[in-house]
Order: sequence, then structure tokens, then C-alpha cells
Amino acid sequence: MFFYEKDDGSYFRCLECNKAYCLNCRADWHEFQTCKEYSITSTFSEEDNKFMNYVKGKKYKQCPQCKFWVSKNHGCNHMTCKCKFQFCYKCGGVYQRCECIEKNKINVENRQQRLEEKRLRKLEIQRIIASKLSQPKLSS
Repeated sequence: MFFYEKDDGSYFRCLECNKAYCLNCRADWHEFQTCKEYSITSTFSEEDNKFMNYVKGKKYKQCPQCKFWVSKNHGCNHMTCKCKFQFCYKCGGVYQRCECIEKNKINVENRQQRLEEKRLRKLEIQRIIASKLSQPKLSS
């Protein structure tokens, strides 16, 4: 939460995400443009809207750095944009430092632990079977 006085100016930078906003028109910061000019130039054309509707249902993502549209048709989630920015296709985070990498590391560790537990259980069953087979049978 923050407080804003009209005399403070319209520029505001969020302390959480570091993004700049115009408090007059409640939009992205638009240096060197009035709010009216910005609202005119920032509107989508009909073609823009058609494209946005098209990419919604497809596997397209925007590069977090340059906003270029990319698509993935196979392979891992490591993307290198034409601007050379490397990002995770799944979450859009900086590649190798995103939340997906951390989740994947935990999943791999958990899977390795489960495999080791399964291996140990199998060895224990084999040991029990071997000991039962090596015991002399009682005659009646």
C-alpha cells in the first residue's frame, strides 16, 4: 500500500517488481508522452486483437526482455531469443535461476530417493528369501 498526493507527480516505481507506472492514468510509465498521447498510441488495432486471440490457444510465449513472440515445437524449456536473452519457456523466468529449475531439482532428488528406497526394499526381500531357502526343512 502507498499514499499518493496529486502534487507528488505521476511517476511511481513499485518496490516489489521494480516496474514504473503513471499514477495519473494508471498505466505503464510513458516518459515524453502525455497520458492522452499514450492512450492513443498504446491501443491495439483489430489485427493486434486477432493475433492476440490466435496466440492464446497456441504454444506461443513472449520473450520477457524484448517481447518477441517465440514458439516451441519440441525439446526442453530452455529458450534463447533473437535478442540473446535466455529464459524458461514454462515460467518465463531467467533460465537456470527460475522456479522451474528449483522444482525440477527437488523432483529429481525425490525420484532418486524413491528409487534408492525401492532398491533397498528389493534387496531386503531377496535377503529374506535367500535366508528362508537356506534354512533346513523340518521333517514330520
